[in-house]
Order: sequence, then structure tokens, then C-alpha cells
Amino acid sequence: MEQEQEGRSGILGSVAKALNSTGSALVVSYDSTANMVSKTFSKVKTVTPSLPGSTIDFFAGARDFIVGGFRKLKTDEERDIEKKVDNYENKIRAAYYEIGREGASAEKLESEAVQKLINDVKEYEKEIQRLKGRLVELEDFKKESIKSEERAFSKKVRVSESRVMASVSDATEKAVQRGDFETDSDRAIFDKIAHDLLDNEMEIKILAASELGKIGNKAAVPVLHEAIKFDNPYLASEIINALINLEDSKSIKLFREMATDPNYRVRLVSLRGLYKLGNDEEIKQPLIDALKDDHPEVRKAAVTFIGWKDYPSAVPGLIQTLQDKDEKVRQASVSALANIKDSSAVLPLMRLLADKSLDIREKALEAIKMITGQDIMFNVELPEKALAEAINDLKKKWQSERLSHYEGSDAGISEVEPPAREEALVTEMEGEAEETGEEEEDVTESQLRKLNKGKLLMLCKNRNIECNEALTKAELIDLLTGQRG
Repeated sequence: MEQEQEGRSGILGSVAKALNSTGSALVVSYDSTANMVSKTFSKVKTVTPSLPGSTIDFFAGARDFIVGGFRKLKTDEERDIEKKVDNYENKIRAAYYEIGREGASAEKLESEAVQKLINDVKEYEKEIQRLKGRLVELEDFKKESIKSEERAFSKKVRVSESRVMASVSDATEKAVQRGDFETDSDRAIFDKIAHDLLDNEMEIKILAASELGKIGNKAAVPVLHEAIKFDNPYLASEIINALINLEDSKSIKLFREMATDPNYRVRLVSLRGLYKLGNDEEIKQPLIDALKDDHPEVRKAAVTFIGWKDYPSAVPGLIQTLQDKDEKVRQASVSALANIKDSSAVLPLMRLLADKSLDIREKALEAIKMITGQDIMFNVELPEKALAEAINDLKKKWQSERLSHYEGSDAGISEVEPPAREEALVTEMEGEAEETGEEEEDVTESQLRKLNKGKLLMLCKNRNIECNEALTKAELIDLLTGQRG
């Protein structure tokens, strides 16, 4: 009995040690700005003693934004790693619990089930250590990048900075004089905050840009356009965010220019500005160009925005991003193509059924079903060789069906696959409208849901229904089915 207890204690002790060695603390992202902002807020209090309390509150809000924003600038990879670490730690706890339940005797402790649990714990611990090591690598890279940016910034000889200061000062004076302010107090507050863009310390400039965006007075637009010439990526990002909040179309040209900035943070927020404020003609090409950006976060944003905007002309670029080395970009591409529903994406999505990520394989299958309208039976969890064979069979079947459709001259609408049926539906309705001069026949809601946004817009126009590209697919369907006025 004593020997049995010692065996059990020894095994459970080793498992407990394995569990504890993983720890629960994750690597915290390097905060390059927290101290900076603390110092800034203290300075703001000392340099603005004559301002009303509400102005100090404005700066407090800016401080919270920066501390809560810059400090938490984690990449998708970092967030994904942290989730995986949590998951493995939970698995270790669950295994430890199961071992405790099984380990009622020395005989059970030696059982195959318990031994498997112990081996699983060891593997989980190894994976946790590997993931944490990767987090440290990412953190070191981030620190070095920040230091590199700071060194480069400090070494630049800014011959033109005095000109920028003069331009910002001049724009501020004009904004104060010509701007529309409800009270003299509002004008004074605006004046003080705008002039803080001329402060020698960059953190003060950043705070000022943030506050101008929050105040919401468009008199700040020309001032911010001049201040962005200070050429600091953190300030530029904050200025672009402020301009997005101000919702002024004059900033679209600036966003297009900044979408190619050397700093990926600036490019990222510029794309967001284009998406939020630009029309299709202004933003489509910059978004498509960004699909080839060097940084995965920028590529992912471009893919996402294109999917939300439903640009069929961007499908070839999205198909290319299905092969992106970054998993999050591939995942976003699948979602975008599923939303656009272009049949040319079916074969590339079928190839993605062999992706190393099970999650992406599952999403690719769902996208194929959405585009084709077919309830395809396919096991994405097959072993590698069997999976490759199944994909090959699926592609052959798809190509055979499409070929039979093109060769069949007497095929009716109901006999062809959904993508062709979509085209036939629109063509038939257009033809009837031209011949009879009457409204097209009613279409079921399920049929409408299979059409992409461009075709829905075309049907709306054929029916003389007032619509525009700002409407979502759901809103267009509501218009076509008479659910809205």
C-alpha cells in the first residue's frame, strides 16, 4: 500500500511539476509609450493652467487612448499564440484532473490511459515553451523595431521642420479666425490644443492630434493636413485617426498618398480611412494594390475591406492571397471570396482544402458551398494522401459539371449549376423587360441571395428602384422583395 501511494505520489508530483512549469503568465507586450504618456499628461497640466477643466478632461481622454492603444498594439500572431498557450494550459489542467481520477491504485497509474495522459502533458508543456519562445522573439523584434525607428528619427536633420511649424501655425490662425465655434470658450480651447501641435515634444503633438479629432470641429482638417508633414509615424497615425473621426472628404487624397507610406502602421490606418470615407472609384485600386503589401496586417485589412465592399474586379487579387504565407490573410481571403460569390474562385478554394490549417480548410469548404449553392459532402480531416485524392476527385467533378453545362444547348435554368443559373436569371429577366417593357417577374428571396451585389444593383435599376452602392446586399434584397418602402 505504501509503495502504491509513493508511485501515485511520484507520478502526480511530476505531472504537477509539469503543470506548474508552464506557468500562467504570458509575455506582456512591450510598452514603449506608457511612460511617455504619463510624462506628457503631467506636462499638459503644467502648461495649460488657464484652461477650463473640460480641456484637461480632453487630454486625459487622449492619454487613455494612447496608453490603451499603443500599449496593446499586438500582432495577430501574438494574439493567436496567447490563445494557443491558454488552450494548452487548460488541456494540462484537464489531463491532471483525469490522472487524479484514474490514479486510485498503482495498477491504474501504470495503465495505458494514464501513461497517455502523462505523455500528452509533456507534449503540451513542450509546445507551450516553444510558443512562449516565439513570443519572446516577437517582443525582441518589436523592441528593436521601435528603437530603430527612434534612432532613425533622432538622426534625421529636419531642414524643413521650421517650414512645417510655420505652415501649422498659419493654418491654426486661419482655423481659429474662420472656423465655426459655438462659444468663445470653444474657440479658445481649439486654439490652445491646435497650438500644442507646435510643441517640441512629440507626445504633446500626438495628444493634440487626438483631441482635435475628438472635438469634432472640421476647422481642424487643414491644421492636421499640415501637421502630418512632421513625418513621425505615430503622429501620422493619430492624425489620420482624427481625420477619420472628422469625416471630411478632403482627406481622401491624403489617405491615398499615405497608403504607400514606409511605415506599415500608417498604411494600415490609411486604408481604414479610405474604406470609411471614400467612394468605390477612389478606394478600389489602393485596396487592390495593398493586397501585395509587405506587411501581413496591411494585406489582411485590404482583403477584409474588399470583401465588405464586394468588388468582383478584385477577385483575381483575392485568389492570389489564398496562397499568402500568413494564415490570417488566407482566412480573410476565404471570407471575402465567399461574400463576393464569384464562380472563378471555386477551383482555387478547392485547392485550399489541402491547407495546413484545419480551420482554413473548414472555411474554404463553407465558401465553396456558398458560391456553388451545393451541399458538398467532403471530409476536411482526411489524412494527407487521402485528402489530396479527395480534392482531385472534387475538382474533376466540378470541371465536368461546368463542361456539360457549356456543351448542353437545351439546358434550362433549373438544370445548370448555381453560378450559371445566376447569370441566366439576370439575363432572362433583362430580356423580358426589353421585349415587353414590363417589370421583370418576381424572384424568390433565396434566388436573390445567390446573386452578388453587382447583379442585385442591376436588378434594382431595371426595376427603377432607387438604390446605390452604399447599400448592403441585405438592404438591396429587402428593396427587391418589397420589404422596404
